[in-house]
Amino acid sequence: MKKVILIISFLMTVFLSYSQFYQGHQMTFGKNRIQYRNFEWRYYRYAKYDIYYYKGGRTLAHFAQKYIDQSLKEYERFFDIKLRKRLVIIIYNNLTDFKQTNIGLFTGNVSVELPATTQILDNKVIIYYQGNLSQFRIQLREALAQMFIKEVLYGSAFSRRYTSSSIANLPAWFTDGLASYLADPYNQQVDNYLRDLFV
Repeated sequence: MKKVILIISFLMTVFLSYSQFYQGHQMTFGKNRIQYRNFEWRYYRYAKYDIYYYKGGRTLAHFAQKYIDQSLKEYERFFDIKLRKRLVIIIYNNLTDFKQTNIGLFTGNVSVELPATTQILDNKVIIYYQGNLSQFRIQLREALAQMFIKEVLYGSAFSRRYTSSSIANLPAWFTDGLASYLADPYNQQVDNYLRDLFV
């Protein structure tokens, strides 16, 4: 009887120690970016969204508000839906500051480098100013268009029921292209490129 109790206690000790190290081994640890300066965030609250900015970004926030209101009305008419969640627009003054953000930082086997483009995470749009207001306007409109496309595909009860169907699994080039077209229907660069192809 003592041998059975000794063997059971030994096996329990082994299993408990294994599970402890196994759980610790599988755990992913957070990764942080180095921030070279402190950001004192301020925000404007509007009916359907918030715009966050920091020192030097107030003008960009006012500029963004004008085009966000206009784009929301346009996209609500085009898609015939309204966004369910309140939008959070986070504006960085430049790419250097944008690359210091920890928002949306992936861990594990996925690369931790943020792309040098607008980030869309759930209801958050993280955008930076590239030095050109017309390009900034197009970035904002494209991000909002992507939010509406995601809402159409994954937001309604109908699409949630059929997420495995082919209509909800559209390729990225299609959704990105649609968002780009909605943001800037007449793009002179694309027009010149197509003209060169036809000639």
